[in-house]
Amino acid sequence: RFIGASPGSTEIHGLLAGLCAELRERFALTEKDAGGDASGGGDPLAIPVEPEALRREFARFIEIAGRRGRVLIVLDGLDQLSPSPEALRLSWLPARLPDGVRLVVSAAQSAGSDAGAPWAEKLARLGLPRLELAPLTDDERRRIVRELPSLFCKTLGEEQSELLLEN
Repeated sequence: RFIGASPGSTEIHGLLAGLCAELRERFALTEKDAGGDASGGGDPLAIPVEPEALRREFARFIEIAGRRGRVLIVLDGLDQLSPSPEALRLSWLPARLPDGVRLVVSAAQSAGSDAGAPWAEKLARLGLPRLELAPLTDDERRRIVRELPSLFCKTLGEEQSELLLEN
């Protein structure tokens, strides 16, 4: 998930509901898998609307999906989440990831800024390993701007490239 790529992607509840929906679809999760009511056995696993229930159920979704196969959840731009108390507490992350489930998160920290610092500290408290990456060099940025569009048989003009590099 690219947090911050669209307006709705920065809210924790939307993020969790989207992840649950993707896991439900990818692993065909049903109420029967969750040990729910036998009468609704083949019904798709329900995604709670209430925020607290959604946070609780997210752990159950990844546990069930992990029993079905390997799960890799990538959350790019954790620092782009709206800074609500619920998001900052990280209580929506399970204390322990189930077998078969891996989690990769990123949080930017701009030069001279502590934007990613609260996230890094909170993730460290969970005992998650940390890998700090250096910013891209100007040459690396230029190469990406030049080569990435070619993967889609596109090219950018010099002016377009410079506008991208300025951001």
